[in-house]
Amino acid sequence: MSLDRIRKWIESLAADVELLEKFVADPKGREEPKRLCAAGLNYLVTRMDLIPDWEEACGVMDDAMVLRVAAAIASDKELGPVAEPVERGVHKLANEADVVSEFLGKDLYPKFKKYVAELADKPVRNRTPAQLVADEKLRKALHEEIALELSRLPPPAIKDPVAVEQTIKNYFQTKLKG
Repeated sequence: MSLDRIRKWIESLAADVELLEKFVADPKGREEPKRLCAAGLNYLVTRMDLIPDWEEACGVMDDAMVLRVAAAIASDKELGPVAEPVERGVHKLANEADVVSEFLGKDLYPKFKKYVAELADKPVRNRTPAQLVADEKLRKALHEEIALELSRLPPPAIKDPVAVEQTIKNYFQTKLKG
């Protein structure tokens, strides 16, 4: 079941964040893919994300899904001559976007992918993804905010997988238009 795989991403969220932070900071990476990944990172500190972080068992799953879809969109743009471990890691995350697609289905996934792509132009806490790519101090501040957010997250205890899946899809259907 794809929900089980998505839940496991919560355990690797800190490592996934670190990987994308390395990519965004890499001066050899191409601007557009770095901006997309910076947008995914910026999303982690958004107060009004798709699923509120306080939502039991699924509040952080949208964060993990956003990172993977942002990496997938970025990978489609050619990352540039970045370090091989970083490139491999971004592509691994990108490949996991297929699980998100399978989980959300043919109606919701395109809307979600569009939403994630549009994050590349949206500021969060007065920081745009382009500013994050260009400014090391802003990246460091974001890194600290993400670390704080991650430290506050409860482990996702899924007692009723069907209910959790339905909750996630209900939030997405409500918030993702067109």
